[in-house]
Amino acid sequence: MPPTIVLLFHHNLQASLVLYELAWRLTRDNNELLWLAITGLTEQLLHEKTDREMYVTEMHRMQPHVLRLNRSEEETVSAINTMKINFVEELRLDLYRHWTIYDSLCNSCYTACKFKVWSLKGHKNLLEFLADMGLPLVQCKQRFSAMDVQFRENFRSWIDRSAAKFDLTTWPMAHSVHRLATRSSCQQQTCYSALQLS
Repeated sequence: MPPTIVLLFHHNLQASLVLYELAWRLTRDNNELLWLAITGLTEQLLHEKTDREMYVTEMHRMQPHVLRLNRSEEETVSAINTMKINFVEELRLDLYRHWTIYDSLCNSCYTACKFKVWSLKGHKNLLEFLADMGLPLVQCKQRFSAMDVQFRENFRSWIDRSAAKFDLTTWPMAHSVHRLATRSSCQQQTCYSALQLS
C-alpha cells in the first residue's frame, strides 16, 4: 500500500503587514504603506489564505493606525490630493458596484457557495432571495450604477433584512475605503485589480 501524503498549508501574516509594522517602528509610516498593508491582508482573506477571525483581529490592530494617520478635516488642513482611509462595513459581494447585482451574487465565492448556484435548486434559491429583497430581476440584471435610484439607495438595508432568512450569517465584512480627491476604492477592488495585473 503506497504511503499517503498529506499537504498542509499554513500562511503567516502578509509581508505587507510586517513591512508596515517595521515602517511604523521607524516612524516612516504613511497612508500609502498602511493602504498596502490592509490590501495585503484582504488578499489573504479573499484567497482563503487566512480565516475570517484572523482577518478581523488584524483589521482591529490596523484601526488605531488608520485613526492616527487620518484625522478629521477640523484637526488638520487637507490637500486635494491627500489620501484618506476610513473603515466601513461592506458586503461580501464581489465588485457589485461595477457589475450587476445578479452577476455579483452568482460570481462571488461566498454567495455562490451558500446558494449553490451551479444547481437548479440553488439558482432557484438565488432568485427567491432577490424576490424576498423586493428587487425586480430587470433591475438586478442592470449595472449597479444604472439601477433606479430607489433600488440603489435601499439595496443595503434590503439585503441585510433578507440575509438572515437565507443563512448568510457572515454577510457584512469590515473593509477600509481610501479616497483620493473625488475617487474612492475599497481594498477588495484593489486586490482584484492587482490580481488582473499579475
